[in-house]
Amino acid sequence: MDLDDPKVISACNELGWPGLRPLQKEVMGPIFEGRNLVAVLPTSAGKSGIYQVPALAREGLVVVVSPLIALMIDQVDRLKKHGIKAASLNSMNTAAEKKQTLLDLKEGSLKLLYISPERLEHMDPSLFNGNPVQMWAVDEAHCISEWGHDFRPSYTRLGKAIRKFNPQQIVALTATANARVIAEIAQVLGINDCVFKTYSPDRPNITYMAVGRRVSLTAMVERAGSPCIVYGSTRKSVELAAAELQRGGFNAEFYHAKMNKKKRGEVQRQFLDGEIDVVTATCAFGMGIDHSSIRGVVHLEMPTSLEAYTQEAGRAGRDGKPSLALCRSTFETLKKANGISLLSWPTPHMIDEVWKRMEPLFESDGCDTGMRNRIHMTNEKIAQKIDFHPITVGSAIRFLQRGGSIRKTSYQEKLVRVKINESVALSLRGKKEVAVIDALLDYENHLHVVAGSVSFFKEVIGLDKTYAERLESKGALEVTWADRVQMLERKRTGAAYFDRERATELRKRSVDRVQSAAGFLSTPTCRRQYLLDYFGTFEGSSVEECCDRCVISDRKSVA
Repeated sequence: MDLDDPKVISACNELGWPGLRPLQKEVMGPIFEGRNLVAVLPTSAGKSGIYQVPALAREGLVVVVSPLIALMIDQVDRLKKHGIKAASLNSMNTAAEKKQTLLDLKEGSLKLLYISPERLEHMDPSLFNGNPVQMWAVDEAHCISEWGHDFRPSYTRLGKAIRKFNPQQIVALTATANARVIAEIAQVLGINDCVFKTYSPDRPNITYMAVGRRVSLTAMVERAGSPCIVYGSTRKSVELAAAELQRGGFNAEFYHAKMNKKKRGEVQRQFLDGEIDVVTATCAFGMGIDHSSIRGVVHLEMPTSLEAYTQEAGRAGRDGKPSLALCRSTFETLKKANGISLLSWPTPHMIDEVWKRMEPLFESDGCDTGMRNRIHMTNEKIAQKIDFHPITVGSAIRFLQRGGSIRKTSYQEKLVRVKINESVALSLRGKKEVAVIDALLDYENHLHVVAGSVSFFKEVIGLDKTYAERLESKGALEVTWADRVQMLERKRTGAAYFDRERATELRKRSVDRVQSAAGFLSTPTCRRQYLLDYFGTFEGSSVEECCDRCVISDRKSVA
């Protein structure tokens, strides 16, 4: 199909666009030729259109693998506003929404379906029998490298998960990937024969600045202008930042993953509609958010990788107008992150030592369950017994699992211990209170204690966590929530089996990322060029307002 085909033009019109952008045209060429593709484009280049236009111009469904629920919801809502049949499958779906999406798939009426890699792994191929898939699109594909080796291992299995559907075409898109990450994306997805399209990540309208730790947040936001996003690394830090800005007269709200769905959605809507000038947020906010007029992005501390920093800073100035990316010089934070990297990615020698010290625990006299070759303990308890840091133990166990030395057979459900204070409990008169206390008394032991799983208390006793806290506040109960524990089964004895080269590589990669982030803060030369050199051999555009390392005569003071 030619890019001037009436169907392509019609697809652009459906999306509300006058036409394709130059980079979109270059990248879409191989797609309409039926080729697999890995493309790296700068933020604001219109990556979502690269899979949305083929979805509308060709027959069949496009499945988009997306990393964040907020990103899925935002894109689906925007598509629906244009009358395009799109949906997502995620944990936020109501039963009715999920039922309707599955019905639409069966009837073949969907054009785009957004899904996480975790959910995709467990999907039945027959689900798409009524809605054949023309293309698989992996959005924010750098997550394969950045997240797959740690807390989202489904990303490392993404190629296998897609292959079970016999894909016609796979397209991977991101704004942040160097040569190593690009190669890993293609390898994991199994598309080494694909077309590679890599463009400079340069954003000449963004000015990069770093300031000292003592510069106030209000001064930084005043300098950045509004609308503005302030990024922090913890929920507490972004909540405190929002309070500080509110005291300073800013119309600010915070956003993080632990907020309830309704509140998160309301903050996002208010920001997009211009009702809020500043959002203070963790990395849970902003990916794929369509707000082209953001003037500034402020970082309370430097992210631990230039990939993360470039993604977040690149949310400023998507309208092409002058914008500012302003970051505090937080070397202490990066030093701590480097220490965590060294714990999180142990050397082969450290993994060998963890295995050596764990082996006696698999014998019957050292195992809580009394079952030879099995351990029924948390990582924290194992770490305590073998005198290693819990983070290192957890990482070593992951390597040993993948190597076949250990198999994690199950997780026991979280246990609950409830002690009944009978003098108070028996005085309660509410209908539900009486029913719950009576049920607890039926199961109590001689110490007035009831122990069991979460589901036991919810289904048999009628006591969930919220109601337990209510009765606890009245003094009727004392509730203890035990740690969830894992069952590890030893599959081999003797030497530890794991990928030693991979362990060494991942440790080096993690440390290098933190050191590169620190280098951005300390570089005596141009910060923009530092970023471009990290992602490849790109030359930056010649602009007056480049960064605070370059000579800028009319710079306003931030201090």
